[in-house]
Amino acid sequence: MLKNNVSIELNKQYLKIVYSRSMAAKPSISNCIVSNIASLTDEQISAEIVNVLHREKISSKTVSVCLPRDFVTVRNIHLPSQDQNEISQMIELHIGRVVPYKKDEIVFGYKTSGLDEMGYSRVILAIVQIDVLRRQAKILEKAGLSVENISLSSYESLQWVYRNCQNNIGRSDIYLLLDVDSSCTDFIIFSQHGLLFTRSISMGMDSLRTKDSFGFVKLVGEMKQSIIVFHNEEVSSKLVSIFITGCRDISAISDTISEEMELPVKIVPCPCLKDFSKAEKMNVPSDVSLTAVSELSLELGKKSFNFILPELQVRKQLKEKTRDLFIFAACFVYLFTIICLVFVGRIYVKQNYLNKLESRYVSIDKEIRDLVEKSSQVEKLKGFLDERKSDFIIINRIQRLVPAEITIDYIGIDSKNSITLKGQALQLSDVFKFVTSLEKSTFFKDIQQKSTRKRKLRDKEVTDFELIFNSN
Repeated sequence: MLKNNVSIELNKQYLKIVYSRSMAAKPSISNCIVSNIASLTDEQISAEIVNVLHREKISSKTVSVCLPRDFVTVRNIHLPSQDQNEISQMIELHIGRVVPYKKDEIVFGYKTSGLDEMGYSRVILAIVQIDVLRRQAKILEKAGLSVENISLSSYESLQWVYRNCQNNIGRSDIYLLLDVDSSCTDFIIFSQHGLLFTRSISMGMDSLRTKDSFGFVKLVGEMKQSIIVFHNEEVSSKLVSIFITGCRDISAISDTISEEMELPVKIVPCPCLKDFSKAEKMNVPSDVSLTAVSELSLELGKKSFNFILPELQVRKQLKEKTRDLFIFAACFVYLFTIICLVFVGRIYVKQNYLNKLESRYVSIDKEIRDLVEKSSQVEKLKGFLDERKSDFIIINRIQRLVPAEITIDYIGIDSKNSITLKGQALQLSDVFKFVTSLEKSTFFKDIQQKSTRKRKLRDKEVTDFELIFNSN
């Protein structure tokens, strides 16, 4: 089955879109698009995304978001447990002590990367302010896209190195990975067990054109300082080698970095360069890194760092419940239809048999009366089944009009097809929209809004409502 995957990265300067297709276990990148958005407003960025998707004929409505490393705060912590549930609970309890933000102002994700010398779990905790995620989600929603998951760029770059250099990674050694972008460099220390340390260095390819440039000197100094910080936090062996990925121009700096750091360097071309025979086919600046966003598109839904906005999580759960309810209703209707067909088939056979008896024994009054009585009972049963079927038709018509923002708790239908509907909505305006949809429907009439009431549900406000109307 052909599956399409779209991943997007929005940093301070560029919009990056990678579109891949996969048949079974063979994903491949179909297109890469980079647009300069440094001077654009959020509305203009949304419009640019719409234009790109339309121009490139990309029809997917869901996307994966790659969050740039410089948007995220990363902390290395050690926890005295190896149980994932306990680790999750410890992080929930102590997250407020790690960063100077309130708990409701941040979203976080974490990954374990083996055990330290004390047997504690090494945990990489990534924290991002919720306003950053909401801004990106809002831009994509205005472009008509739904966010499927949000991942950390450092993790995606590392996954690309694992995918292509597994034979060059020793079991007990540690390595350095540099993902060089136009304005910043993602500094990553890792081992075979996972990511150990990461930070964003504000020196990119724009500042690294020559060996003697200030940017290059600063980059090397920041790298050495970061290694010292890492060794102060982690008791580990020395670095064995350096992997460099990112923009197309990295080959120009690899030898100099190897000389300055006194370590061998291996270049790992980014996924899009590997999938395209000629880089000129992509209209991508030579100093822009597409490694992380491309790997996210190729991962095909694998679990990674995932920053989940509370409202997106609620919306996703509502969609899943609605889908499950729809599947259940469809299965129930299908089963009910089969049962009805079986009964109708039996009734049809019996009716034929009765007709034959009537033709053969028309002169036998007593027996005919018995047959007529049986026939009357059958007709009553048919009428009962027709009434049941009518109720399900009404429920089906209501279900088609219920929007995603509305949750139905109770449906009551009396013998006169008078309908009572109770439920919840995220906002009062959603109730009005639902009432408008019912009024426009040709199947319902006399819609009355009996009551509405707002109340708190956990950390949000919902509106309870009750409607009364009739079926045509």
